[in-house]
Amino acid sequence: MYELGDYFGELAGVFAAFIGLFIFIGLLLLVLYFVQAYGMYKMAKRRGIASPWLAYIPIANHYVLGALLGHTEVLGTRINPSYVLPISPFVLYFFAAIPFLGWFFIGPFGSIAYVILYYVILYRVYRLYKPENAVLYTILSVLFSGIAMPIIFFLLRNTELAGEAAPFKEEKNPFDN
Repeated sequence: MYELGDYFGELAGVFAAFIGLFIFIGLLLLVLYFVQAYGMYKMAKRRGIASPWLAYIPIANHYVLGALLGHTEVLGTRINPSYVLPISPFVLYFFAAIPFLGWFFIGPFGSIAYVILYYVILYRVYRLYKPENAVLYTILSVLFSGIAMPIIFFLLRNTELAGEAAPFKEEKNPFDN
């Protein structure tokens, strides 16, 4: 028969194991984030994008991802993903807060549309650097986003453009003064 002290001792051991696991996973994700940021930073620097250091800042790194692609056409509309990617989550969350309409239509469908747009842009960036592996990289990024994307960006950091890139024309960076 267990005594109360034995039960709490075992519970403390299980709790300590979970804390250790969460710390390990957190550190692993942090390392992967910086690996991806470094890869994007090097790619942006090679491409001549102003403020490549934005690759290290959450949300602002979407600007760098969009700038790597340059202007593109999505569903027949020419967009500048360097502005659309970092701004659209805020617009989406604003409209998703509208009672009923936002909760049941804008929120879910807008989120799906944003994720699709993000992966289309990601595919096109991969196609610029490794056209023969772009589909594989995109599938891996969708399935294993937190692990595959950092590794792929790190591997592509010194790769020359292979695809037809829209010439990068630096516009005023919204994150600079």
